[in-house]
This record gives sequence, structure tokens and C-alpha cells, in this order.
Amino acid sequence: MKPRAILKDIAKASGLDLSTVSRALRNTGTVSQHTRRRLQALAREMGYRPNPVIASMAAKRRDSTKSLAVPLALIDVKSGLIPRSAHVRAQALGYRLELFRIEQGREAELARVLYNRGFVGIILGQLYGYQSLPDLKWEHFSVVKIGEESFPVPFHHVRSSPYNAIRVTWREIRRRGYKRIGAILYQHDPVHPDDGILHGAVLHEQSCLGPDEIAIPPLRCGMAEVAPIPKWFRRHRPDAVLAYHAGAYYALRDAGVPIGAKVGFASLNLDPDAEHDFSGILSSSRNILRHAVDLIDLQLRHNVYGPVEEPTYTLITASWREGKTLS
Repeated sequence: MKPRAILKDIAKASGLDLSTVSRALRNTGTVSQHTRRRLQALAREMGYRPNPVIASMAAKRRDSTKSLAVPLALIDVKSGLIPRSAHVRAQALGYRLELFRIEQGREAELARVLYNRGFVGIILGQLYGYQSLPDLKWEHFSVVKIGEESFPVPFHHVRSSPYNAIRVTWREIRRRGYKRIGAILYQHDPVHPDDGILHGAVLHEQSCLGPDEIAIPPLRCGMAEVAPIPKWFRRHRPDAVLAYHAGAYYALRDAGVPIGAKVGFASLNLDPDAEHDFSGILSSSRNILRHAVDLIDLQLRHNVYGPVEEPTYTLITASWREGKTLS
């Protein structure tokens, strides 16, 4: 992507000093109307856009009584709440976070709302139901993607590490002496990249089992499929089960399996706010959002807008929660 023009570029192209260009673009000072219009036209032609972070800092210096917050949008396909920790982090850096829902067929309307209301950054959530990246006029915004999609997304990513979650959970279960560990891995439709990562992580851990431990074939089924779970359990008789969420626990419990008592259980995605006694991995959504805000801040300070040529991945490591479903 072509680098965004800055004040120095406009000053060099116009042959005028930096302070004159700055005053003209802000419509302040004693710059003539002719020069102001010429510089503003040149700025548009060169693709110049003010850095909102620097502008906010400058405004605070001019008037210390002002508390300006640069608006950032969290966009998702579902309604919900932004964790307080993300708000706190955004406010500490001079931003405010607002949640917007993206709907198929209304992307252009959302893009106009964000642009006209002065939003400069987007934290892009999960795009369930989309088969490709929707058009939100990304060149107007600094963007960070949270999570992973089944199609390419040309932005820097912040997400949890599914491989790390399997690794930590599997080894916590083994440490307690379980010998027959079974994994229930939900299969997305269409197939999601994480499906292969989770499956590969389980197979790797099974390759490290000792001679008295049993490698049980992982169960891979759809998110809404319940019937295969008890059948798989009866066939392989694991003494501990790890699964993506608590749905597997309830499916086995309802089938009469002493899950969580005689049979250990661990989840790969526990809600930190839920009242339960499951052992497993805490959801990293809060940490992901905090890191996404940090990355948006870094991009804005360097005038990085729109798609990037070489997207990077920031992986948030798993955090174990001790519960009562493993002995």
C-alpha cells in the first residue's frame, strides 16, 4: 500500500514551510485564502489525512482542560458488550470504544456512518456468515483483526493460540495421572483453519504418550451435533475428556456418564464471568481486545491505514483455570 502523505510531503511539494502548511490545513493563522485553498487541494490530491492521535495531543496542549478521545469501532456480526478492561485500556491511550454490528447488505451504510462520525480505527471481530472480506472502505481506517477467518484478511491479527490451548490442557490432564485422554473437536461448516490446528495439536500430544497411555481417536463433529458424543465415549472409554466448550460435558452427563466425577473433564474455552466449576482454559477475549487497542494505537501513530502487505499475528497464550472436574 502506498504510504500516506504527511505534512512534510505537502510542504516539500508546495515549496512552503511546514508551519504555513499546518495552519492552512487547520484553517488557522494568517495564511491567505488563495494559498489555503491551493494547499488543501494539494493535500487531497496527495491523500493526506490528519493523524487523529497527534491532533488530540496538540489540542490538549493548547487547552489542558479538554479531554478528547479518538473514536475506535469494534465491529462484530453479533450484539454484545465490550469488556470493561478494553474500555479502560482505550481510555488510558486517549481513545473511546464503541460497538457496531455488521450486517450483510448494509456494509456501505456502516462505512459511511463510521467515516462521517470521525472513527479512525476498527477492531474487526468474527465475520460469521461471510465468505470473503466485506467492503467497508478500509482505506479510511486503521484496522486490526481479532480471531481468524476461513478466507484471507489483509490486516494485522490478534488472537488466541489454539495449539497452545491444547498443549496446556493436555499436559494438565496428563499431570494428574489420566491415561486415556479423549478429545472432542468441533468441526465448522465451512471448515475453519482452527479445525486443522486443534486436530494436529492433539495428534502431536498423542505422539508423546508413554507406553501405558492410550491414543484415542479424536471425535470431530458439528457444533450442534450431540448424538455422536455418547457413542464415541462408549466405544473408547476415555478416563478424561477435553472439549472446546461445556456442551460436550452436558451431552455426556445427560447420557449417564459420570463426567466430572469418575471421568475427568476440561474445557478449552471457559467464560471468566460464568459461575461454574469446570477446569480448563479461560477465554482470552479480554486480553485480545486490550492488545488490539495497543496495536491500533501503534498503527495510528505511524499513519498506517487500510490493508497491509504483510499481516502479522499476535498470539495470546492460554491461561489455565483450576476447577473441580479434574481430580
